[in-house]
Amino acid sequence: MTWLLVLALLQVPPALQGAGPPGEDPDVSIGLALSGGSAKGFAHIGAIRVLEGAGLPIDAIAGTSMGSLVGGLYAIGYTTDMLEQLTLEQDWEALFTDSYDRRSWTIESKLAREYLLELPIRGQRPQLPAGLVAGQRISQLFAGLTWSAHAVRDFRSFPIPFMALATDLETGDAVPLDNGLLPQAMRASISIPSVFAPVWIGDRVLVDGGLSRNLPAQDVAELGADVIICVDVSDPLATADSIQTLLDVLDQSISFRTTASTEEQRRLCDVIIEPDIERLSAIAFDRAAEWIARGEAAARGALPQILALAAEARARDSRHVPLTPVDSTYVDELVLEGLQLAPSHSVARALDLEIPGWVTREQVDRAIGNAYSSGLFASVTYRIDSVRRGDSVVSALVVRFEEEKRDRLGFSFRYETRYKASILVSTTLRNLLQYGSVTRLDLRLGQQIQLGGQYFRRSGPGNALSLGARAEWSEAPLDFFEDGRRVAEVRVDVANLSGFVGMSLGNTALAGAMVKGEYAHNRAAITADTFDEKDTFYTVAALVRADTYDRDAFPSRGFGLLLKSEWADRSIGSGRTFSHNVFDADAYVPIHRHVSLIVRATLGSSSGGDDLPTHYLFFLGGSSPYFIFPDRQFPFFGLETHERRGRHVQSFQLGVQVEFAERLFAILRLNAGDTLERWDFDPDRYLTGYGLTLGVRTPFGSITATIAETTLAEWPDLSVDLGYQF
Repeated sequence: MTWLLVLALLQVPPALQGAGPPGEDPDVSIGLALSGGSAKGFAHIGAIRVLEGAGLPIDAIAGTSMGSLVGGLYAIGYTTDMLEQLTLEQDWEALFTDSYDRRSWTIESKLAREYLLELPIRGQRPQLPAGLVAGQRISQLFAGLTWSAHAVRDFRSFPIPFMALATDLETGDAVPLDNGLLPQAMRASISIPSVFAPVWIGDRVLVDGGLSRNLPAQDVAELGADVIICVDVSDPLATADSIQTLLDVLDQSISFRTTASTEEQRRLCDVIIEPDIERLSAIAFDRAAEWIARGEAAARGALPQILALAAEARARDSRHVPLTPVDSTYVDELVLEGLQLAPSHSVARALDLEIPGWVTREQVDRAIGNAYSSGLFASVTYRIDSVRRGDSVVSALVVRFEEEKRDRLGFSFRYETRYKASILVSTTLRNLLQYGSVTRLDLRLGQQIQLGGQYFRRSGPGNALSLGARAEWSEAPLDFFEDGRRVAEVRVDVANLSGFVGMSLGNTALAGAMVKGEYAHNRAAITADTFDEKDTFYTVAALVRADTYDRDAFPSRGFGLLLKSEWADRSIGSGRTFSHNVFDADAYVPIHRHVSLIVRATLGSSSGGDDLPTHYLFFLGGSSPYFIFPDRQFPFFGLETHERRGRHVQSFQLGVQVEFAERLFAILRLNAGDTLERWDFDPDRYLTGYGLTLGVRTPFGSITATIAETTLAEWPDLSVDLGYQF
């Protein structure tokens, strides 16, 4: 150990040389500069842990990007164990989307379609977004992590003085942030250009601090640090032989300035800790434990210098005060800011928080997520603050709304075995005719064609009354089979106009009544027979829709319900008299962390004899759901699309879904049932079949391949489906 002590004495930083015995210079201040580097920044946690173990007191911290997150939380009292737990448990991938838990969506949003690509519409023109992600979820995470510091505006008064670095997008200058709202400062510092939307603070628009100063050594010196320890996970410039693609050239060009700035900052460091960043991606957020271990290893390698610092600074205690976790707080008042269009009383009711009273972070997160998911606001942020009311100071939950018409132009693509490729173009306009309204125009092209316009409105956030209207034209093929062989194709042209009034039951269900006028033209397309059917119908219907799935594709829990009863009668001018009734429900029940049981029942019955229009028959077959006539056509594994048809339907399904790798699923489903001309409950006559599906969730929608067979089939059937379903 003698040689280690000698080495340590030889490497005393310049700022401490001649400092004298411990206790003679209590004013020596130790500062920590933490660089940016995405997931690599997790290494900072390991480095800080080693500094703590060496007994080194940290007096000031400056951080850039991920360094601002780790440094800011440590400065307000998070321990390294708490930071490690956060990195291991947080779903970091989810922060790169603005989509919340699907169960927080309004029921109307759940029934809408998802898109492969969405572009904002501003000034009646689609534009590229300021970032791929608005950053709502990451802003909310930072707000939740920093409850204890919301009321502290001066970061220098934290248990450890702190500064975050951002970049002015207008000038390119570094912007040190040492006051204001801590979660907002961290959000600005971490705003990777083109990934996260920029952040406005005052009259400046700010992005990731790594663009101007990725290693904030001079900034921790500005906080008063005499000795600066730098933890640097910056990427070096690429070598010439590794620059091969357009992206490589672009990345190298952008890195010139960052690298030059980092080299300049490194000259200010007394100790430099450089974790190994080789062979592990900067976006490997799922490898947090390995990054932390690399930070520890690098800091242990710098122990001789660290021990020398500890010897000189041991005369005083660390300024780090461990944070006591706070799961709830008492709030006297709810304050809503930024509302101009939305009625404040409706918004307050929609937040569904009992104030005054105790609120938990989970409750606040759910309330903020529900408000954002309504689609009425560009962002929803909050803080726990102290507000003066007369001679007293009360605790307030201050929620700030940024009202913006979130108009969107959406595109989707889908391929499936029966109908091949389809594309969808959709325009969504909010508050067009009245506040709280959504107007959607859809165009689907492919073998199934659909052009439609829909308008629906809730009176406002927190209101249950829902009104809607829809105009639509569809053209779709119906396959007719005899003895398992396709013998004809009927083309169906339908134009309809409908109105709806109902009540939403929270975010779970929608119930109401619908009136509809419809013109239908059914004609033979592929058959030797002449078939041509035209008529106009006027119908009234009672409808219940419910949806609690946790996700659209491969849900692991939740249930869905369609309950509809529709009537047409000649006495009200309809061309025919008939009724159409359907019950379709399914449930996903988790029985293990990665295993869910699937149960589904479909029952349908119609009346009217020969008056029943052809496209109101029930059809069974195929492995994919249908969206042109979703209340009449249902999948049945082992049958070809539309292979069975009748005036009544009975179908039951039991299955198990296993997520055996991240986003990768295997699903085995057994089904039994049939279509009938007369209602007769006789399970002995049911067809039975199975379907084995392999599926994966991707950013481009789900991809599935299904092998299915029934007792009627000679060979198993293979079907493929990819893209978002529409």
